[in-house]
Amino acid sequence: MTAIDTGFPFHKFLERTTKLSRPRASLLFQIRTNHVPLNLYLHRFKKRDDGWCPHCPRKLESFKHLLIDCQAYRRERSILRREVGRQAGSLKHLMGTEKAADSFVRFLVATNRFDHL
Repeated sequence: MTAIDTGFPFHKFLERTTKLSRPRASLLFQIRTNHVPLNLYLHRFKKRDDGWCPHCPRKLESFKHLLIDCQAYRRERSILRREVGRQAGSLKHLMGTEKAADSFVRFLVATNRFDHL
């Protein structure tokens, strides 16, 4: 994950997450460490019967799929792109600035895939 923030131990990232609620900061840490509670990840631990996306036939529900490909979140993705620009599919960009991180969290909340937010 050094591509997201090369400073150890992620000083800028930690500064940004201190302004968020604990559940939202926790989700960003999960994203950063690739431990996102979506079907593909949860299936590895037998918390889901399979790893498929509930909206897209024969597509695994990974975080990349949610952020870039899933047709169910076209509207939310469009809003994210309008707010942060063409780099809306780049985690480095989405977690790299406070403005982009705020838009990213709003996108995650709008998907309703993370009930605890």
